[in-house]
Amino acid sequence: MSAKPPLPDDLWVKIPADAQAAILSLVDSFERRIAALEARLNRNSSNSSKPPSTDPLAVGLIEARAV
Repeated sequence: MSAKPPLPDDLWVKIPADAQAAILSLVDSFERRIAALEARLNRNSSNSSKPPSTDPLAVGLIEARAV
């Protein structure tokens, strides 16, 4: 969970505690979902079980030039 509230302190203190908890819970779940989606975006055939045909064209060119 984020240590810092998603709003400026002067606004955050005006929000009831139960609403603050709900907001922090949503922010936490969104952060975890974003991290999972970013991890999926970074997968390719060299670091997962995906076939090479699903790699973007640039991945093959970069790997070929590195060899």
